[in-house]
Amino acid sequence: MIRITSAGDVGIGTATPGAKLHVNGTIQATSFIYTSDGRLKTNIAPAPGLDMILALRGVQYDWIDHEGSDFGLIAQEVEKVAPKMVTTNPTTGFKAVKYGNFVSPLIESTKELYGMCRMSQSELAALKAKQKSNSDDIKTLKNRMNHLEVENKNMRQELQQIKKLLQQMKSQ
Repeated sequence: MIRITSAGDVGIGTATPGAKLHVNGTIQATSFIYTSDGRLKTNIAPAPGLDMILALRGVQYDWIDHEGSDFGLIAQEVEKVAPKMVTTNPTTGFKAVKYGNFVSPLIESTKELYGMCRMSQSELAALKAKQKSNSDDIKTLKNRMNHLEVENKNMRQELQQIKKLLQQMKSQ
């Protein structure tokens, strides 16, 4: 079934297209290209990153109207987190996710995670240095303790000798 609406929207496999081309079924292509020229854009700002991605829930599901299961997102859940990532068909009210638009937040998330890893590596290096310093301090303290134990033993022996001498002097 192919339908062309009075607005010029084309539906393939659907009687109610909600976009210029609306296909209900699988599309196979060798490439999808997105217009992205900076000269066509304004109000450019950094994309959200890890916080947005962590707020999303990836799911596995079975389709109600045709066979097959898929992985993806639930548009209503995405809409609560990132409304710009969801479109609503004005005729049917069904929602769709702009999966291609997740590239930018995923790139920013990757950068954030990389930064966390780099920070963790720095912290780990600092902890290793501190551990080595602590190990050196422990070695020094053990050596000092061994020295003091020997000194203490010698002083006890001297004390015993002094006590014996005092005993002998008392008995004379």
